Amino acid sequence: MRSLIEAVEEKRFIRKSKLPSKHLLPDDLLLQLPQSDSLIDLIGAHLDQKQLDIVSSKPSVLLESLRTGRITSLEVVEAFIVSSSIAQQTVNCLTEILFDEARQRAKELDDLLRTTGKPVGSLHGLPVSVKETCNIKGVETTLGYVGWIGNAAKFNSLLVDILLEQGAVIYCKTNVPQTMMTGESHNNVFGPVLNPHNRTLTPGGSSGGEAALLTMKGSLMGLGTDIAGSVRMPAACTGIYALKPSTQRLFSTWGSGTTVPGQESIAPCYGPMSSSVEGIEILCQAISDGQPWLVDSKIIPLPWNAELVRETSIRSKLTFAVMRDDGIVIPHPPVIDAIHQTVVKLRAAGHEVIEWPKFDYEPVQAVAAKAFVADGCVKYRAALEQGQEKPLGPILLGHGAILGDIHTELSVSELWDLHAERNKLTNMHLAHWQATKRLTSDGRPIDALITPAAAHTAPPHNNFTYLGYTSVFNVFDWPSAVLPTPGLVDQTYSKGWNRAEFLASRNPLNELDKKNLELYDPKKFAGGPFTVQIICPRLQEEKLIGIMKAIDGVLNQ
Repeated sequence: MRSLIEAVEEKRFIRKSKLPSKHLLPDDLLLQLPQSDSLIDLIGAHLDQKQLDIVSSKPSVLLESLRTGRITSLEVVEAFIVSSSIAQQTVNCLTEILFDEARQRAKELDDLLRTTGKPVGSLHGLPVSVKETCNIKGVETTLGYVGWIGNAAKFNSLLVDILLEQGAVIYCKTNVPQTMMTGESHNNVFGPVLNPHNRTLTPGGSSGGEAALLTMKGSLMGLGTDIAGSVRMPAACTGIYALKPSTQRLFSTWGSGTTVPGQESIAPCYGPMSSSVEGIEILCQAISDGQPWLVDSKIIPLPWNAELVRETSIRSKLTFAVMRDDGIVIPHPPVIDAIHQTVVKLRAAGHEVIEWPKFDYEPVQAVAAKAFVADGCVKYRAALEQGQEKPLGPILLGHGAILGDIHTELSVSELWDLHAERNKLTNMHLAHWQATKRLTSDGRPIDALITPAAAHTAPPHNNFTYLGYTSVFNVFDWPSAVLPTPGLVDQTYSKGWNRAEFLASRNPLNELDKKNLELYDPKKFAGGPFTVQIICPRLQEEKLIGIMKAIDGVLNQ
């Protein structure tokens, strides 16, 4: 019987063997690659011009070319095989490599289009990447647990079925952290994901592999999951676009791999991730076209309203509130500056921005802390012990390490009390939102809230220690999104705030704030993108994406 170490070695050997030999980078080149400089331009050196045009395309343009036969799915798949192969070798973003299956699927789609003249669904021929949690029949779903190696899925996740029905080509699964409950992406089966902007920085977690792949042009759009910020934190660390929808809106988790099935105190959800807002919208429409509510009774039968997205995106005046900090952990200067520049540019474009009245988020974070360990971490421990593993780092960041602390399982009565507290706080926050009508010029509540996505830009590995800016909106189950703003942190970043000045300017509010304050060092954060988070109330995904498009037009076009 093979040992656990042998099982890991074999799993990694199989993964590497599935990379096309013609796309393998020489060992001396890999050894010479810079640790702290961007690797994104490396892609251009290994693709021909047509392939580079494909992987750099707008999703809508590429889909139109696929639907009309101006380009074949096989050509597109081959381009993304090259870019994702380079991404895997440099930032370790993949778990399962399905290139041979993707080629066969592409050929079948090309044949169907030739013989019938009709494309298969709204995503005909487009490669789409998916997170390791997605079950694909016959493909292993380990979630990065050593003890789960060999765990081949017996069926597809619902979202995988819908993607296939819509004509997508699934060609890889992307890397994740141990337990999924951390802002890092490192596990003992596949190893750590690195940030393409600077490999000494984290790509975030738990959808860090997906974010790194998208950043390296290895995909145009893909699926991540989010329970406390797991699509938004990686988007913030890599400078891409991501949406955490309401849990019962479109992106079903039915049939997916998970450590804690039935955990619904703060329910997880899938969310689209992309190199563009357009990619986010296209995935939302495609999943809606697949009518997931006909299979998963938890999904609200609310079809996608593309017209609402369009109407919102072109409104001449939107009204925002800005929360510059949450009163618990004060962001680093680059984050403060990204928020400030966003506000300045939105106002200059004719939009209204008011200051968000103070709200006490500490009780909300307390709910999250209890909910995430409500079973005493029994299931997480069992999954780790199955492979004789120990935690790789601080799991459940901000809420205690799952094996380092003792967590008592909540009684049923205590869990009900927790749910009641969650519901009370959610409605308090909604009332707080509605009360902004007293502060806006037109007497209407704000359209969206702008906040930091994190208290820092992408930090060095194993230093993502506070997830409060994202997790509170999981407690509320409100849709929230992250999008990039212009700029990257450089080693001389100051804007009037060098490290010594920043440390001397503030007295920490608490231990979490002190830890974040002491972490700040522009030299160590160099290359990290600037981003912001946008929030709307529950089930307002179309409005949120319309607002994303409007803000993106102001900031990045």
